[in-house]
Amino acid sequence: MKSWAGFTLIELLLALTITVIGMLMTVSSFQYLVGQSRSSAAANDLYHLLNFARQAALGNGQVVTVCKSADGLQCGGDWSQGILVFVDEQANGRVDPDDEILRVFKRPVGDGSLDWRAFPSNKHLQYSPQATTREQNGTFYYCPLNKDESYGRAIIVDKSGRVRVSREDEDRSAACG
Repeated sequence: MKSWAGFTLIELLLALTITVIGMLMTVSSFQYLVGQSRSSAAANDLYHLLNFARQAALGNGQVVTVCKSADGLQCGGDWSQGILVFVDEQANGRVDPDDEILRVFKRPVGDGSLDWRAFPSNKHLQYSPQATTREQNGTFYYCPLNKDESYGRAIIVDKSGRVRVSREDEDRSAACG
């Protein structure tokens, strides 16, 4: 007499269900990690760019301006299109013929959006030769393409010129709001 070893239909469906649930949990976790990684990369790139501008102002002994730039040659457009860092001889927030462009940062946040909210000017950020801002403080808000607030980041610039990225436990709802 032969004995057949195998699974019943119920056992097979149960094993398949457990496998599918496990795979869905893995994919969900992976998507979360990818989203966090992209947001962190965008925030860190901007953090380093702002510190570069601050050090350039100190090193050159001149005002350095950070502005939004769609074409990489003049200030204007949207912060998400690009950022321009230049030595601002006239300290007027515009690229003049005698100004030296130090860095062009195209599409700084990938597919997300970037906004600068500051007092007194939202058009640009300027560092003095002492590496402080020129009476400005404000925050860059990064929001990913999917508008998920949990991936939003705030890059905060204080009057002393120091830059910091928002912590995981800070409210970032303003980034996508």
